[in-house]
Amino acid sequence: MASPVSASGRASTDVRRIPIDRVRRFRYLLGSLLLFAGAVSFWSAPQRALADVPQAWLLVIAATLLLTYRNYVEVNPGARRVAHRLGFVFTWPWTKFDTGRIDRVELKSAEKDSGGDDDDTRTAYVISVKGESGGQLCEHEQMFPARLVAERVARALNMPLENRLFGGWSVRKPEDLDVSLAERWRQSGRFKTAPVIEGATTLEVRHDDETSELSMPVARFSRGIAALVGASLVGAIVFLVIQFDLPVLIPGGFILAILYFTIGMILRHSGRDRLRFGVDTVHYRRGWLLSRQRMDIAEIEEILSSGDRLVLMGDRSHVMIDRPKGELDRELLRQFIERQIARRQGVPVD
Repeated sequence: MASPVSASGRASTDVRRIPIDRVRRFRYLLGSLLLFAGAVSFWSAPQRALADVPQAWLLVIAATLLLTYRNYVEVNPGARRVAHRLGFVFTWPWTKFDTGRIDRVELKSAEKDSGGDDDDTRTAYVISVKGESGGQLCEHEQMFPARLVAERVARALNMPLENRLFGGWSVRKPEDLDVSLAERWRQSGRFKTAPVIEGATTLEVRHDDETSELSMPVARFSRGIAALVGASLVGAIVFLVIQFDLPVLIPGGFILAILYFTIGMILRHSGRDRLRFGVDTVHYRRGWLLSRQRMDIAEIEEILSSGDRLVLMGDRSHVMIDRPKGELDRELLRQFIERQIARRQGVPVD
């Protein structure tokens, strides 16, 4: 494994600490306020023994825990070690790996037990190291902070990063982690040409001076069944309210929720899905829904492909696009997306 390289071109032996805790600034502020409150409590009772002011001790203890908590990944090239360290004042290596036996960093999502008495699960974003040996290094509860940590670990180790979020797969070299997708295509000699239609397609493309829009049929779903199920549930609740003279407030909340999801399903599966590239942003709207996904085109760093979805992904946002059923339509959709990204990220195209 190559050692991390510094700006001077020599192998770096500096120990890198990459914080996992995203609320540490808030912890420091809250800890400082609690410490100040504890000091004021001690000061306000100068004639009493310290043991007689338990509230002050509780404030100081809470402040100490908040101020000394540490949760970070440590990359130590000199010791050939990468470790997840956690603790108060002194940190313990909860997991550690020999950097000489790993060759890449992996980011993926995993369903884990929420820890309660029921069967509820939570989504965790897991950062692992892979190679001759390896395993889970750490995890995070939020996707984009986990992506940031994974990128910083990959840079510190000078190893490629595998992104397996959404069931897709993408690999980026450590020096390319902040390089736009179109620029990486240009560097590798991959130029994106306009899609060539050689067969029947359900896609429709429209261009004007500044925008390009692709529309495609919505995912198949029976709007009639959705309306029938929604109306049946609302009717059943209304019948129970009338039959048993129930209070209207709680059943009314259920009725509104049912109507919200029923109308949403009907709108989602009506009309056509639309993917629109503007000058600086890309928008994706499913059917007739009022809401739409949006991200800046300059932020797009990866395209993840997984089953019936394409995901345009950056460091702070993503757009998840439903793929059409036919293989030709799927290929044309990807060609359209790649062509628009290349054009609008400032890279020449044919």
